[in-house]
Amino acid sequence: MTKYKDVYGKYSIGSGAILSNGDEDKVWDRIDEPEVISAYKRSIVRDFVKSGISLKELPQWNIMDVGTGRQAITMLDLGAKKVEHYDISPENVDRLNKYCTSNGLEGRLKTNCCDIVETYLGSEKYDFIYLNGIVQHFSNVGKGIENCIKALKNSGLIWLYFYRSGTYDNFLLYMIRDLIHSSNISNGSEKLKEHFISSIISYSEDVDKNYLTSMYIDGIFTRYANLYTPETYINFMKERGFEVVSSSGLDPLGKNIDHYYARAATVITFRKSKKINDLNSLTNTLSPENDVNQLEKSLYLEQEIVETIELYSEMKRLLSNPNVPQSLTVFVSLRLFNFLNSKIRSEKHDPMNRHIDLQHILRNINKLVKEEYIA
Repeated sequence: MTKYKDVYGKYSIGSGAILSNGDEDKVWDRIDEPEVISAYKRSIVRDFVKSGISLKELPQWNIMDVGTGRQAITMLDLGAKKVEHYDISPENVDRLNKYCTSNGLEGRLKTNCCDIVETYLGSEKYDFIYLNGIVQHFSNVGKGIENCIKALKNSGLIWLYFYRSGTYDNFLLYMIRDLIHSSNISNGSEKLKEHFISSIISYSEDVDKNYLTSMYIDGIFTRYANLYTPETYINFMKERGFEVVSSSGLDPLGKNIDHYYARAATVITFRKSKKINDLNSLTNTLSPENDVNQLEKSLYLEQEIVETIELYSEMKRLLSNPNVPQSLTVFVSLRLFNFLNSKIRSEKHDPMNRHIDLQHILRNINKLVKEEYIA
């Protein structure tokens, strides 16, 4: 079974989306690569501005961060009093530990290798908790967030950047995960290395690790990829004594599904306005059971989305035929991911053609497989 800790640090360093101008592949460089840290600094400062957070507050703040460790380094560079870092990847924690020791930062920077969902993080320790693209990968999103809530001081802030249900990007990523794993839970460690090497060969001119490889593994092979609506997150946090401070990517308001214009991720900053003593008595609406299946046809009113799902289901059935080489599934998943990254995410692509173009690919794959293997 693919373990979360087996993916990050070794096969993926996250999406690399923060980097630009041809520097994306530097996501694989050393943890304190100056150009990478500069990009992180610009991104985090922008995040703070969106949230109405003044950098002048950082020297008084104890901050909690989860991820590769680069955000923790950046927070210190920006003046944070102390940063406590957590990650489930031994590789990420080891790299940050070495950086901390070599730079004499033991008094200001601490790193821990653990599962946030299963670990007691302390009580009211932090002024600010930064969860940037993390929570959807928790085995139990609600339980993991509640552990963070307990560790947050009263009036403290928690930053949530999460992938949302009902968007085209996450629909297609969900489809690829389902094709490879037959569920939204990655369960094939034997497949991981095959896809890692195949993505390097497919996406790198010099056949080396690159940001597309990192993005592919990040999107397809993380242990969990739980999706909920922004409204579900907001209601969950409000029930636990939080108020919304700022948000980005919530549009279109009032719609849980928009495959044309909605952003794949949403950012919401919450403030802890009151302490709820008995969190266990509250309903966990962010439980694994409430994860939204993006391939459930009954979710959609748009017939073209239903047609896409039906074409995908046919393709999945065809590829499972014993006469069809299993390697084709690897090629198809790489092709669909490349379609998402190179075409759908291009500013020149008309969002209204997303399903039309995807259906064209699926039909041709189905036709080809039938003719060559099943006719």
